[in-house]
Amino acid sequence: MRSGFVCHNPRYLPHIKGEADLVYRKGKFFLFQTVEIPEENIKDVEEFIGVDFGVNNIATLSDGIQYNSKQLDKVRNRYSRTRQSLQSKGTSGGRKCLKRLKGREARFATVTNHAIAKQVVEKAKSLNMGIALEDLTGIRERTKVRKVQRRKHHSWAFAQLRFFLQYKARLAGIPFVMVNPRYTSQTCNICKMIGHRKGPSFSCPNCGNISDSDVNAAKNIAQLGIAVTDPERGSMICSIPLMPCQLAAG
Repeated sequence: MRSGFVCHNPRYLPHIKGEADLVYRKGKFFLFQTVEIPEENIKDVEEFIGVDFGVNNIATLSDGIQYNSKQLDKVRNRYSRTRQSLQSKGTSGGRKCLKRLKGREARFATVTNHAIAKQVVEKAKSLNMGIALEDLTGIRERTKVRKVQRRKHHSWAFAQLRFFLQYKARLAGIPFVMVNPRYTSQTCNICKMIGHRKGPSFSCPNCGNISDSDVNAAKNIAQLGIAVTDPERGSMICSIPLMPCQLAAG
């Protein structure tokens, strides 16, 4: 009988520490090994990439790049229909299948978040920029959504994606900051006055700025990242003393 061994990431082999654990799961053997990876020194940066989390787009960057949730929603909707069918039957076999489906859906979301975090960190590293993110602690309790969006809203993996971005940025020596999310979606990124957000579009009656609402929010987050790390320079960018800049700088 042939046996094979697949290493998840050969780059980590030189950093192995301690003993490994052999685990048997679902008919397969897994070898879990602890590694200690040296972190790069945190770089000095002048600019930040702002990352805005959302419902229709998992993440939107301040340079306009968007990671939409269409594929993720398609998979979740399919699993949701299957769950409803199995739950209505209420059999023991159905309960076992529900457990397997939950694991598959979680793994798909995890892989998606890993891929997004990797691309954002690589972009920041290549451009010598930091990463700024909204502090969305308790966002599910603070926000209200329509009934049709409730399941999607509560399935957001905010904490997981934030964790992936944070630890990958740390390994790459990229500054990572959290900013206050208040008014980032309502403030114009150009003149800092409160504008109008309606669905995917944002408009500012003061300066005439019309842009994608998520991109506008991401640009505000990027500017707040500068304000957090360099208050003097941040105050020049956020020249109008609106709440977002005061909260971030303070």
